[in-house]
Amino acid sequence: MRSWDIAVVGGGIVGSAIAYELCVAGLRVAVFDDSRWPGKASVAASGLLIAGQDGLETTRSGRAIGESLRLYPDWVARIERAAGVAVHYVPGSVLRVAANEAEEARLRAVWKEAQVAHAECDWIGPEELAQILERPSTFRGAIRFLSEATVAAERLLRALRQVCMANRAMWEDSAVREIRHVRGGWELVTSTMTVRAAELVLACGYRTVQWADRLGFPLLLHPVRGMAYRVLDPRAGSAAVVAGAMHAVSQAEGFVIVGSTVERGQGTPRISASTFARLRTRSLAAFPWLQHEPVVEVRCGIRPGSRVGRPVVARVPQGSGLIVACGHYRSGFALAPLTARVVREIVFGTSRSDGARWFAFPSS
Repeated sequence: MRSWDIAVVGGGIVGSAIAYELCVAGLRVAVFDDSRWPGKASVAASGLLIAGQDGLETTRSGRAIGESLRLYPDWVARIERAAGVAVHYVPGSVLRVAANEAEEARLRAVWKEAQVAHAECDWIGPEELAQILERPSTFRGAIRFLSEATVAAERLLRALRQVCMANRAMWEDSAVREIRHVRGGWELVTSTMTVRAAELVLACGYRTVQWADRLGFPLLLHPVRGMAYRVLDPRAGSAAVVAGAMHAVSQAEGFVIVGSTVERGQGTPRISASTFARLRTRSLAAFPWLQHEPVVEVRCGIRPGSRVGRPVVARVPQGSGLIVACGHYRSGFALAPLTARVVREIVFGTSRSDGARWFAFPSS
């Protein structure tokens, strides 16, 4: 039986970021990623890195996202150097647009608040906005936070895995069937192997709650199904446009990811024709220039909603050597660098950052 320092259950963005952070810190890491399960939140991710609805969130989660976004440039640069590939991280590429007078008034108020808070934020008028979008636009303006960004989600996931494996991590593409707490650590059983690890990190999105139930500790998660689709738009630039609840994120090779839906309480990764039709109608109302572009793919994922209103990244009080990293909802990619740093601090017992306090295990 092979032994490892850390076993990470979950190979989405949160699990991959944690595995990367621990690998480069010199630990022997085994990652278990159920690649056959179609409901990963990362599958439907657009790579949009934003801080909440208006970019000036003052909640605990909002402050955490802001801190994580500040970590992103150096974090991505290290990953790209190690992997030798670009992940297309584009800072300052998110445009929060106003489609009517009321939205313009709201965004201008946010812009003024950002100036008072000394946040790097621009107001973009309609003419400049049309030039950036490289197409006629009826938007009345937009705000742009220089800290918000986009990243090619699939490229980032591949790069993280590549660096982990270069650092001799084991990456097992199969489901964990059983987890046993044994003397000196944990045993994880798949259909093909049994592995022992001194510590265990559960970072498998909403399905973390299933392991919590089986291991006997409370975890207040709920499923939220999200659907997005991809179109081919050769004229797409590098900008991401956020219009209310809708977004259109330009990707490499001329693709645009458009989304997304919010279906609370839905834990089955099923693509519904009626839900897609509603999404398509709402998104074309926001981005009419996409109506003639072909839809090439529709995806859905199960987001891990948190009933405490924030992620939990902490040791389980009643579980020796057990860490959970879950409840990131729609912000898994945005919070990945900070989440990974907090887990590293937990494992090594180093000085605690604000993130450790923001993500603490709920008291009840």
